[in-house]
Amino acid sequence: MNDKIYPKPPGVCYCMNIRRASRVVTQFYDDVLKPSGLTVARLSLLRHLEMLKPTTMNELAGCVLTGLL
Repeated sequence: MNDKIYPKPPGVCYCMNIRRASRVVTQFYDDVLKPSGLTVARLSLLRHLEMLKPTTMNELAGCVLTGLL
């Protein structure tokens, strides 16, 4: 895990704290997935494809952007 991201004391801004936590979680998953050659973003796209099959690129893009599934 990247020691530059964590641990840091929480700030007064909740938004910044949530963004920081999100980066730490994403980095954790990227580290775990590294041996497979996947990243969290790629895994997310594969999961969307699995749930939407068959679909067009435009439908996939719309679902990924809006988070609808």
